[in-house]
Amino acid sequence: MAVRNPTGADYGRTFNIDTGRGTLEVMDPDTLASFLYSRNGRDVSFVDVAFNNVTILSNPWTSTADGSATAFAQDATIAGGAVKGVTGATGEGAMSLFGAPIFQPQLNCGMEVSLKVSAITNIRLEVGWVNVITDKTLPVATDVDGTPTFAANSTEVAIMSWQTDDTIATPRFVGDSVDFPTAKGATLMTPYGVPAASQTAWAPTADTWFSVRVQNYGTRASSDADPTGSVACMIFNDKNQIVAFSMFDAIAGGGTGGLTPEAMLAPWIFGGTINTTSKNVHVRYARAWADRYVN
Repeated sequence: MAVRNPTGADYGRTFNIDTGRGTLEVMDPDTLASFLYSRNGRDVSFVDVAFNNVTILSNPWTSTADGSATAFAQDATIAGGAVKGVTGATGEGAMSLFGAPIFQPQLNCGMEVSLKVSAITNIRLEVGWVNVITDKTLPVATDVDGTPTFAANSTEVAIMSWQTDDTIATPRFVGDSVDFPTAKGATLMTPYGVPAASQTAWAPTADTWFSVRVQNYGTRASSDADPTGSVACMIFNDKNQIVAFSMFDAIAGGGTGGLTPEAMLAPWIFGGTINTTSKNVHVRYARAWADRYVN
């Protein structure tokens, strides 16, 4: 029996197979193929970093902290391993992790980060894809409750951005790109899969693990002048249940979403404090994936 070789988009849209708490329907060959996607090294680029070894902070990550913050470092109190960044008690103290900019939307790149925060007020938090960041001690996005503003040179962005001093003080999915140069934002709503009238804005719970996944969908051939594809943000709780979802759709020749297919993107994790109360951000793992060839 022939099974279609899965893409990064297939892997990124699968909700429940990449964890011991999930279930794997092994009798379904397509589900099994997606489960094995990360092992197909010839056709797949897959970087899976479980933060149980401090040496990984230098390769492939650039770890940055401003003068008041403590850069991400191993926290030996977390079973299984994690790194902790501390904002310090100076307003706008911040730290970040910036990965290798080697992933392209046209190759169905996706990423997922498992993290928790010590407080849910007066905090800045970002997770997602960015092409270039000039100052890694500042958030990429500001004014995320209106038309988002992005840092200079950050021209390809798809991130979960949480700025609790904005009018909309809950996390939002925000983005912009060269091919779709309209800055956009959407509030992440929960519970997933119910009518909008029954949903409320999602926000993390202090000191509780959650995961952020940002997945690009769609490709284009080099001879095709029109971009295609979309980008989505998914939030999972620590039981691997999807709790919030948002997507920016792209339509050939137009549309309001998607990233430039050939853009070179890096995973981005940022945490900061707004006031003079220090906050901790723990990161348990960060993984990123993409196809090696346009499908």
